[in-house]
Amino acid sequence: MQYYFFHLMSWPYLPDDFEQRYDSAWVWLSNTLYDPVKGHDLYREYLNTLAYADELGFDGICVNEHHQNAYGLMPSPNVIAGALTQRTRRCKIAVIGNALPLYNPPLRVAEEFAMLDVMSGGRLIAGMVIGGGPEYFSYQVNPTNARERFREALDLILKKRDHAVTLADAGPEASYVAGGSVLIVSRAISDSTYITSLYFGFFVPVDAHSGRWSLAPRAARRSQRGPLKR
Repeated sequence: MQYYFFHLMSWPYLPDDFEQRYDSAWVWLSNTLYDPVKGHDLYREYLNTLAYADELGFDGICVNEHHQNAYGLMPSPNVIAGALTQRTRRCKIAVIGNALPLYNPPLRVAEEFAMLDVMSGGRLIAGMVIGGGPEYFSYQVNPTNARERFREALDLILKKRDHAVTLADAGPEASYVAGGSVLIVSRAISDSTYITSLYFGFFVPVDAHSGRWSLAPRAARRSQRGPLKR
């Protein structure tokens, strides 16, 4: 058994009458409630806490991606992971994960994961998720084709894992990945670590007409990769 320390980096300074004045802490929460000076101190405190988990002996530390809410202050978990590569020495750094339907072109994810793995000396756990409704609303992504967006992006990233690719490698059948011809040459420090550390799954649309949602498998190893089950 391994132990991982997970931090959502929430915003703790909501007003006392928040529930009476606001109907949600997600998606349309006003940034007038955010104080960048306090935010500066919070990021320092949260990074110190995550780094301390390495000193305490945790096997890994986890960061994740959320947008426009008081629940988590990490719209870019890769930025936090980059800082942690220089603050930790032993533990794994798990990014769980980048919501692929929000990234176009998704090769940016492959590049940044390769950078993080090299910067950390091969300690990255590279997580890729479908994401959820709040993120789709924030980024104006149609949730009914999120699964297809995710698959196309994941396939291209897995190709990039093995060799340098261009966006044209998405293939003529790709519907959502933007075209282009930019050559990407970065790669992870450890292919075995990078390959076996691919996680995917999260809230996915089940029925485009009813709007129902389902929780897909949270962690599926590359060797078991197949259609996401409803």
